[in-house]
Amino acid sequence: MKPTQVQPANQNDTILPPHNAMAMEEKPRVFIRDQAYAWIPGSIQAIRDGKAIVKIELPNNWHSSTVLCQDSGLEEVENALVAVATGNSGNTPSVMRSVTLASYPNGQLPLQNKCAQKSDMTSLPHLHEAAMLYNLKERLSKRQPYTRVRDVIIAMNPFQKIEELYSLQTQQSYADNLVWNTQGKSACPFLNARRFRADTKEFVPCFNSW
Repeated sequence: MKPTQVQPANQNDTILPPHNAMAMEEKPRVFIRDQAYAWIPGSIQAIRDGKAIVKIELPNNWHSSTVLCQDSGLEEVENALVAVATGNSGNTPSVMRSVTLASYPNGQLPLQNKCAQKSDMTSLPHLHEAAMLYNLKERLSKRQPYTRVRDVIIAMNPFQKIEELYSLQTQQSYADNLVWNTQGKSACPFLNARRFRADTKEFVPCFNSW
């Protein structure tokens, strides 16, 4: 299939067809900057003359987890994902972008995480802006609007009512794992070092080691 031609993400980028790129044995999965979506995922096909040729690879749940932008330059790829999901097509257009490595910190593209989304973002192997945004994006698509960065909670508006989010079982889980740890110590150094015991209905001292 003829590769899709789209507008460059910035004035330093160009769109190249696959046959112009030198083959690489290993194709690292990375993020590149994008005017419409801030960051988009892809894989490095080749590196030469200070530029990386990256194949755009949108995830299968792109439509359900993304507010689509008009005139993003990726409409054909986005539409193809819908066709593949509905069984109407087995092909996805190939979009290649050539990005200038010098425009990224240390001349390197931020790597994607191979692991699943994390409830605590300090557990991500690669922790950078793109990884954090996509971790939050993935969690929100799974109706998980709360995410930790150690003792900081990031709350996103799900724009829908999530009944199970406020069940007694979920509240107890948050109390045990986010507010108090398994040793009865505060998971947050700024909380008062006391814990309410439901069985005795009294507060007991709880001195943590922070």
